[in-house]
Amino acid sequence: MSRLPGDPNAVREMASKDAQIKKLQEDRAADEAKAQKAATDAKAKLDRCVQLRGRLLTLKSSAPVYKYDESGGKVYYDGAERDQAVADTLKAMSDLDCPIASAG
Repeated sequence: MSRLPGDPNAVREMASKDAQIKKLQEDRAADEAKAQKAATDAKAKLDRCVQLRGRLLTLKSSAPVYKYDESGGKVYYDGAERDQAVADTLKAMSDLDCPIASAG
């Protein structure tokens, strides 16, 4: 039985196409991973913005606001602490580029 020589270009072309397919699959997987990370990051940012907005509403309300000290006791904010907490919360919201809900 004699073997006919194959087309050497065909082998090279097939290897090239296999490499292209593999590269496309790797690129697609990388793009999907980036998209998933972006979605996860966006969700985390949204959650943090919601938390900060809730904190801001609480701080701006007339309800007493407190924190816990080292021994676990409640320490109520005075006017200056409350104002500082509002400023800190607004800064955090600005740093995250959270939309600021208008008071109305």
